[in-house]
Amino acid sequence: MDGYGYRLDPTWVDGDLEKKTQLRRTAWQKIVRQLTRYRYQTLGGILVAIILPAGLRGRLPELFGGALLGNSFDNALLGSVVAFVLGFLIYRKMTGIPGANAITNVIPAFLGSYALVAVFFLILRLDYSRFQLLGSFLLAICWFTFIQLLIAKLRRPRFGLVGDQNTLTQTAGANVEFEVLDAPEMAEREGKLPLVVDFESSTVDSHWQRYLSEAVVSGRPVFDSEAFFESTQGRVRIMNLAKHSIGQTPTDSIYEPAKRYTDALISIVALLALSPLLGFLALCIKLDSPGPVFFIQKRVGHRGRTFSMIKFRSMTSRPSLAASLEGDVTKDGDQRITRVGKFIRKVRIDEVPQLINVVMGEMSIIGPRPETIHLSKLYEAEIPNYRYRHVVRPGITGWAQVRQGHVAAVSDAVEKLEYDFFYVKNFSLWLDLLIAYKTLRVMLTGFGAK
Repeated sequence: MDGYGYRLDPTWVDGDLEKKTQLRRTAWQKIVRQLTRYRYQTLGGILVAIILPAGLRGRLPELFGGALLGNSFDNALLGSVVAFVLGFLIYRKMTGIPGANAITNVIPAFLGSYALVAVFFLILRLDYSRFQLLGSFLLAICWFTFIQLLIAKLRRPRFGLVGDQNTLTQTAGANVEFEVLDAPEMAEREGKLPLVVDFESSTVDSHWQRYLSEAVVSGRPVFDSEAFFESTQGRVRIMNLAKHSIGQTPTDSIYEPAKRYTDALISIVALLALSPLLGFLALCIKLDSPGPVFFIQKRVGHRGRTFSMIKFRSMTSRPSLAASLEGDVTKDGDQRITRVGKFIRKVRIDEVPQLINVVMGEMSIIGPRPETIHLSKLYEAEIPNYRYRHVVRPGITGWAQVRQGHVAAVSDAVEKLEYDFFYVKNFSLWLDLLIAYKTLRVMLTGFGAK
């Protein structure tokens, strides 16, 4: 076990190894622990992604010639340093979000930072070494992918459990190791092992409370069971929402108004750029089945106000159903979905017309999906804190959509709300970037949460 509460996977340890092999294994474990610390990830990345391509420029003159020399190289060297640092910061933020796959987030994090630097060079018409910038980008990706593969293979998180172990062990994924601690003396023997505590458990008496207070003062990580649930599942339990989240309004941050104007600008540009495609899709929908091109429905939005949400019609035109939960839920394999509808729903382009709602300020590009009036009334009657999700503008795509996918059954609705509450509580640029990346991957590949 290392200082971060991780234990190397025991499946690769052979108790019958000779002493010499054991010493080599111990040395390798120490190397792995050091490499997976952020400081050494950064240092290794600088050596591999910055210094290595810079050192190669003088050895490949016949291939790159003057492109490696002079001011163009100096500009690219400075640019690659800026891009690397910015990419690393984005990478740390995105991988710190529950449910974020660290390996899959390496490319988008560094692609965005290096592309930003390249655009900066183009706008200012500055000469730069393409070898240095491109080489730095590729090597940065290789380095951090290697680090994440190493972590995934050789390390797994380990926690000490204090309180009701049955409640706590249900909150984490299968790749987490637990040590049940029945007394503070056991916790003391485990050294720096992070602790997960069910503070409402009757077993956490005054003796435990004194020990946990001292553990926090000494710098030992101690997590409340609800915080632990959020960090491993990316959800906020509905019945515990008030205790942790009420009063934390994300609209108090500067990001909320900045996001509103950015959403509107992106939507206007996207509508203009996609107008030929939208026209073609409208024609296909009209020829595929009788009925209107657009499906317009009243939904509950920001601060509980209703608005008319617009989307491409993907189902057969039919008389309005009576207000019921079944009428508001589209099941998998629903026979009402048209041929064109199957395709546009799979790649999610049926939602594109909602960019009009974004321009009008009724929606955001990213946020909790707006519910129908009937569903909202039903949830409000059953869940006291339900209206908390209306603190932010509803979105075209959201955290629940990329984590859970389409809700096809009533039983899935509670889990969806837990994801929505997590988004509201952790409202930030970094969470929006992660959602945007996952949504784009689904649209381009057709795979993922639907």
